[in-house]
Amino acid sequence: MKRSIAVRISVYVGVLILAISVGLGLLAYNRGSSAVTKQVEEALIMQAKEAAEYLESRFEVQLTALETIAARPEIYSMDWNLQEPVLQSEHERLDHYLALGIVDANGFARYTDGSTANLDDRDYVISAMQGRSLVSDLTVSRVDNSLVLMYAVPINNKGKITGVLIARRDGRALNDITDRLGFGDTGWSLIVNSDGTVFAHPTFEYVMNQRNLLTDTGNLADAGRAIRELGVGNTGVVRYFLDGTQR
Repeated sequence: MKRSIAVRISVYVGVLILAISVGLGLLAYNRGSSAVTKQVEEALIMQAKEAAEYLESRFEVQLTALETIAARPEIYSMDWNLQEPVLQSEHERLDHYLALGIVDANGFARYTDGSTANLDDRDYVISAMQGRSLVSDLTVSRVDNSLVLMYAVPINNKGKITGVLIARRDGRALNDITDRLGFGDTGWSLIVNSDGTVFAHPTFEYVMNQRNLLTDTGNLADAGRAIRELGVGNTGVVRYFLDGTQR
């Protein structure tokens, strides 16, 4: 009888110790898992910020180079016969552009590839005529109907803006950058503008079709919901489902 009681006590004590051990283990796991999750989230935010700063710095470098060209006497002369040889030479050096061009005060553009277009209503031309250097949203080119990025810097002659130097770049340029960015082995990056239009995505068809993350009703809808809840312009980590998998 004593032996039976001793066995029972040892079993109860063993179960109690096991229960305590499991409880402590689960507590440690949850705390450890929470700590790891927090570290991953902080790393994600840091990488997104660094990627955004890298993208912005690339734009700044390219715009500065174009501003230097716009400051040349041949360019601010607004004489195409003087401008064209300079632009052709610079285009050979800056071969990541499809073409360089000049927009006159009436909005008429001439390019180094021989094409012309009326761009007086384009936002990037209007802004550059007001003295701002900028990179446009992805836009459909009036030259060949392709998706392009447009760089525009004002041409200033003795304090007066007389035209705009523009550079046309393939719309895949942003994807060329984001394809090299991602978190871990399976991570990837995308870029959307402030109204939700997709500018860069691993599935380039989304960019070509100008899908909108915030209004999409297809497989991007849940990501759009998560971004809306976070708030455009805010920094944070969102969770959503894509093709049946939580991200």
